[in-house]
Amino acid sequence: KKKAFSEVEIERLRNGCETKRERAIVEVLLSTGCRVGGLVGMNKSEITNDSITVHEKGNKDRVVFFNAKAKVALDEYLKGRVDDNDALFVTEGKPYSRLCISGVEIVIRELGRRVGVSPCHPHRFRRTCATLARRRGMPLEDIHKMLGHSNIDTTMIYIAEDDDNMAQSHKKFVI
Repeated sequence: KKKAFSEVEIERLRNGCETKRERAIVEVLLSTGCRVGGLVGMNKSEITNDSITVHEKGNKDRVVFFNAKAKVALDEYLKGRVDDNDALFVTEGKPYSRLCISGVEIVIRELGRRVGVSPCHPHRFRRTCATLARRRGMPLEDIHKMLGHSNIDTTMIYIAEDDDNMAQSHKKFVI
C-alpha cells in the first residue's frame, strides 16, 4: 500500500519551504486533498473566505476548504504577488504564467530532496489529507466527497490504515 506522509515528514516539508509559493502549495495540497491538476486550475477569483472551487478530471467541479495553515500561507503568498494573472499559482518569473502540473511536481520533488523525504510527489499529499482526516474522525462519506471520487471503494484505497490505528480503535471501541 502506498503510504501517507508521517506527521514528522509533514513538519520537515513545512519547515523546508524556501518561498511563500512553496509553502502555499504544500498547505493547499494538505488541506484540500485535491489532485495536482485541480491545484493548477485554481483561480484567485474563485476563493470565497476559506474555500475554493476546484476543477478536476471528468469535468467535475467541487468546493474544497482551506484549513487555517493553508489560509495563512495562501494569504502571505498572494500578498507578495506582483502580477495580475487570475491563476492561483504562477511561475516565479515574468511573464508570470499559470504554473503547470510538471512545475508543481518539480517544486515538490525538489522540496522532498532538500528535507530528506522520499518519495515526495503531489499525489502523496492527497493520500495524506485523506488519511489524517480519517484518523481524526472524519466520516468516510465526507472524505469521499472531499476527494471527489465517484466510487467510495476508491476512497478506501486512499486511507492508509495501519496497525497503530487499529490498536487505537480497538482500545476505543472494544471492551
